[in-house]
Amino acid sequence: MSTELKLRAREVRELIRSGQLDRARSLATRLARKHPQEAPANEAMCLVEFFAQNFDRAVYYGQRAADLEPGAPEPLANLGNCLVFAGKPAQAITSFERALALDPSHVAARRGLAQVLIDQGRLSDAADQFDVLLRDHPEDPRGLPPHAALLLEMGDAPRAAELLRRAVRAMPDDPRTASNLCSTLNYVDDVPSSEVFAAHRAYGDLIARRVRRLTPFVHPATDDPERPLRVGLLSGDLRNHSVAFFARSVIEGLRSIEPRSFGVAAYYTHPEEDETSRHLKSIVDAWRPAANLTPPQLGDLILHDRIDILIDLSGHTGGERHEVFPLRCAPVAATFIGYPNTTGVPGVDYRIADSFTDPPGPSDALCTERLVRLDPCFLCYTPYAHAPEPAPSPCLSGGGVTFGSFNHLAKLSDRTVSLWTRTVLAAGDSRLLLKAKALRDERVRAGVRERFRRAGLPADRLELAPPDASRADHLAMYGRVDIGLDPFPYHGTTTTCEAFHMGVPVVSLVGEVHAARVGLSLLHAVGLPELAAGGEEEFVRIAGELAADRARLADLRKGMRARLLASPLCDTPGYGRRLGAVLRELWRRRCAGRTG
Repeated sequence: MSTELKLRAREVRELIRSGQLDRARSLATRLARKHPQEAPANEAMCLVEFFAQNFDRAVYYGQRAADLEPGAPEPLANLGNCLVFAGKPAQAITSFERALALDPSHVAARRGLAQVLIDQGRLSDAADQFDVLLRDHPEDPRGLPPHAALLLEMGDAPRAAELLRRAVRAMPDDPRTASNLCSTLNYVDDVPSSEVFAAHRAYGDLIARRVRRLTPFVHPATDDPERPLRVGLLSGDLRNHSVAFFARSVIEGLRSIEPRSFGVAAYYTHPEEDETSRHLKSIVDAWRPAANLTPPQLGDLILHDRIDILIDLSGHTGGERHEVFPLRCAPVAATFIGYPNTTGVPGVDYRIADSFTDPPGPSDALCTERLVRLDPCFLCYTPYAHAPEPAPSPCLSGGGVTFGSFNHLAKLSDRTVSLWTRTVLAAGDSRLLLKAKALRDERVRAGVRERFRRAGLPADRLELAPPDASRADHLAMYGRVDIGLDPFPYHGTTTTCEAFHMGVPVVSLVGEVHAARVGLSLLHAVGLPELAAGGEEEFVRIAGELAADRARLADLRKGMRARLLASPLCDTPGYGRRLGAVLRELWRRRCAGRTG
């Protein structure tokens, strides 16, 4: 194998890194024709086809490279990545394991194996791989963010946050890692709000530094405060995602205002569309696929569409494009729905909340945006159209009361475990049913059982259920729950609305920040503020009294869906008018030359 071939193959990699895929393909093709039996030439073609998203062809060349250099782990690791994207996870696992057998310290193979194990639902096995990475390569921070994301999904938010703090210290210029830390801190008990705010502000400073070299757009001037407005929704969650249940009401509500005073465009940052995406596409005025656009390209598109108010629906939950906001591609920018905290991003003028989630006073000091309150509730929910009818309250069949929560396991804080254990033990012959995606993993289930055992809950009073295959089956599972319990410090939102729709009341502990006050807002919206507790003792008391009152439980069960549908939480036209009035006022402020 010639030195020149190695250098030319390395040049292919550099061309790919610099975004010159056509030149990389031309060079790799020449190398493959001249050296068809050399591993570097085939590796070069493998990389070109991979980045061109021709994954089957990438597998072909990746396999040839691995066969031509059987003692080397690198081609096997590359082949494993190609097999993942080609939809062949079992073969990918084998390829990664073969690479690690040759070199147990191979970082890319170890990380690739961990990721494919996550995709297969083998969360604990993936965590083992990340633990090996952390042990053998403590100086390499690149494995920390995916490791932290896995720990969060498995319910260990404190350790996830600690890994992300380390990663941010090691990679201070990486916005993705800084954003992950911001998001993760919302789940952790006892983190001072000042630390959470500081992390968001630091992220915003990083974004500002990254876009400082770019020239802000010059939006066409206008001083007409009453003209029809163009609203842009920026999100990667306009799909089968919880945000879509609320974004739909934004779209339909604004477009229902007569006379027509709002147009809505969607800038969709996820690479794939599904049935939900296609429906939302059908009800907006413009649908712009934006997954592959750079911030300047996206900003130019938004400017071209003459968007007046650009609204971020992602926050720090993935799919965000925060770098467009300092570019000022729209005169007014706001954020809401998708994230329970400030973005920290310069150029986001407003954050929309309500007086329950963010009461005037301390909340305002914890936002880089100006808080705007959309009362009585900043959310409007669109229930799943094919939901089954609510089942009778299960305790009426003669058994004890079943408390339940179907929230993401990341929200299962130690304080939540302790509080729910006390609640179940205080409510006579009651039990607790938990359902979450991560509970498909046997070792995760064992870990959750152990946490509740240490808190004092007998094993026979806890049931853990994995996710269902369909949303209808998921909702039908509420037929086994009498009373929902809200986690703390990060409340449920979609899960609480789904519980209401399926006839299940929810008891919530009210905290000091938005994430710990959403339950209060939702309960007020459906006329059940008495189920919001100001402290832990009150939480246990409210849940216990409700569990003891079977007649009230039966009455709530019968009327909860109608109560929800008749409430502001499902009044799309009314919500549209209220939201439209808020957006109109923001526009008037802009026309008057003020943002306050």
